[in-house]
Amino acid sequence: DERPLPLWARVVAGAAANMVAWAIIYPLDVVKTVQQSAMPKGAGGRRDQSFLHCARELWLQGGIARFYKGVGYTLVRAGPVAGILLPLFDVSLAALERVAQVTPLYFC
Repeated sequence: DERPLPLWARVVAGAAANMVAWAIIYPLDVVKTVQQSAMPKGAGGRRDQSFLHCARELWLQGGIARFYKGVGYTLVRAGPVAGILLPLFDVSLAALERVAQVTPLYFC
C-alpha cells in the first residue's frame, strides 16, 4: 500500500524517533558540553583533555547517571520539536509539489 501515513501518525513517529535518538546520543553530548565549558589550560582549566579522558572522569564522578543528568528536559523538548517540524516539512513539500506541478529530485 503506497498511501502516506496520516498526519497524526507522522507526528507521533517524528516525536518518538527524535526522543530515541536523543536518548542514545545524550551521553556523547554531555561529554562534548563539559569539554566546551572547561576553562582553557592556560587559565588553570583542562580544556585540552581528550574526549575519552573527559568521559572517564565523568564516569568516575557518577557512573552512568552522570551521563544522563538533565536528559528529561532534552526529551521533553525533543519530542514536540520533531513531532512538529518533520510532518510540517512533509506537508510543505507536498504543497510545493502541487503548486509547482513537479516532483522534486531526491538523491537517494
